[in-house]
Amino acid sequence: YRSFIPRAGARIAGAWIAEPVDLKGGRAEVPLALDHSRLDGALDLSDARFAAYVSFSGSALAKPLSLARARIDGQLALSDTRIEGGVALAGSRLSELAFEASAIGGPLDLTGAEIAGRLMLKSSRVDGRMSLAGARIFGAALFDRATLWDEADFTNLEAAIDVAFVNGA
Repeated sequence: YRSFIPRAGARIAGAWIAEPVDLKGGRAEVPLALDHSRLDGALDLSDARFAAYVSFSGSALAKPLSLARARIDGQLALSDTRIEGGVALAGSRLSELAFEASAIGGPLDLTGAEIAGRLMLKSSRVDGRMSLAGARIFGAALFDRATLWDEADFTNLEAAIDVAFVNGA
């Protein structure tokens, strides 16, 4: 199957996926982009390993996105993304995490996650509980014009550079 995926990666735009997608424990050596798409079922990428970036920018997910214990050696891009059921990133290892102009209709769980670069939550909304308990961020954590509608847990958060709440975050 590897011969069917070009070295440039898998870039899909405008897809409508009605069923759940279960890629638990999957591996990809190339970028994965499922942008400007609609996913009606849950998307489970738990324990998956990606050697490059992963993007769901501009997409609408009607159910939870799970990347628990996943490893992404590039940016996880969730800009202009609508996720109704929440995002599970507990125990994940990411190079960078970017939410910009996004809406998460449930919890954002980064408990015990490690982010080698920066975490950015810019002009975005989290309707459920946000947990960064025990997370380690080796770059900066920026919450710029972010709206948190529930409680946030920063217990034992380690940030190497800075944690900044700006512009009403």
